[in-house]
Amino acid sequence: MMASKLPILLFLLFAVIVFLSVTFYSERKRARSEEIKKIIQEAEQSLDQSRMNSQYKKSI
Repeated sequence: MMASKLPILLFLLFAVIVFLSVTFYSERKRARSEEIKKIIQEAEQSLDQSRMNSQYKKSI
């Protein structure tokens, strides 16, 4: 009786491991994407600030 359930249990265990792996991978990817967006925004703000500073120096 238990021998017939063993392949099903192994398949379910494998399915759970695959599901969790995909879930954690996508979460890491999303977090990395947000981090990259934040870095880009900070770089754009820094660039805008340096442009404003250079315009201010030219106007003096």
